[in-house]
Amino acid sequence: MPTVIHKEPWDRDRRLRELGLDREKLIEVVKAMVAARAGCTLNDAKSAAGFLSWNAGVKG
Repeated sequence: MPTVIHKEPWDRDRRLRELGLDREKLIEVVKAMVAARAGCTLNDAKSAAGFLSWNAGVKG
């Protein structure tokens, strides 16, 4: 299946609506994931950054 890139805002928003998603909420999720990853230190387990960012993205 070829990759489709929706570059135009109207096209992107239409596709997100078809998937039942909202751009602003997705951006909030990404910010939460980045913040969780950035909160890790060298004292955390090596897998913590990945787990914590994933966890921040999936919890409701």
